[in-house]
Amino acid sequence: MTDERFWDIVDSVGWPVEDTDAAKVEILMNTAPAEIKEFRNELDERTSKLREFFDEAREDMDEDFYVSGDGLDDCVNHIVGCGEHEYRVHVLNPEQIVRTYRNGRFVENFSYAVPYATEYEKLGTEYYTHRSHRCIDKYDEIAKNEKFSEDYRRKATWMVDVLESFPYNSSAADRLEYADQIGEPTEEALLDWMHETEEELSDDINGWPVRNLVSDYRTYYIYNQ
Repeated sequence: MTDERFWDIVDSVGWPVEDTDAAKVEILMNTAPAEIKEFRNELDERTSKLREFFDEAREDMDEDFYVSGDGLDDCVNHIVGCGEHEYRVHVLNPEQIVRTYRNGRFVENFSYAVPYATEYEKLGTEYYTHRSHRCIDKYDEIAKNEKFSEDYRRKATWMVDVLESFPYNSSAADRLEYADQIGEPTEEALLDWMHETEEELSDDINGWPVRNLVSDYRTYYIYNQ
């Protein structure tokens, strides 16, 4: 990857940004998978160089202060995220890296806005259909187990119904509306209901499979529409 292309991708983020998920999806939509791998490698090289310069400058300045590993990672990623000019200013004057860190003039964390090549599959419907079907058995067991209350089993049955037709299915949302579970049967209302219902059933579900499914769907798929 050329320096020009690397800095073009960096500049496309417009760092700092509040919504790193949106920035990540934008990169996915405008960058080839092979480029993403190269970009992450280039980012790691540049942040590693800044860390080395930081350590050397700190020693030369005879500065004695606590350095947080996470904080320094935020700092060096921030410097790269701010673009080529800011990066070169710090590389040519390593003491500036120390000052930027000590003064807290950085934002967590540019690398959060950078996707991995494996995240491309999250842009497509098939990924969510596959993952939702993997969750069904857990809720089906609750729905069929008479040791649970009728209301508890009914919610598990609805969850199975929703997962079988996930991503968003208007008929499933309509049925939940009749059950007074959600208001207007919109996609967002259905996703909220899935998240909340898993919390209610969490004592009998290992982990948070639906919450993670909904989070990825909101982050990658909806942004892509």
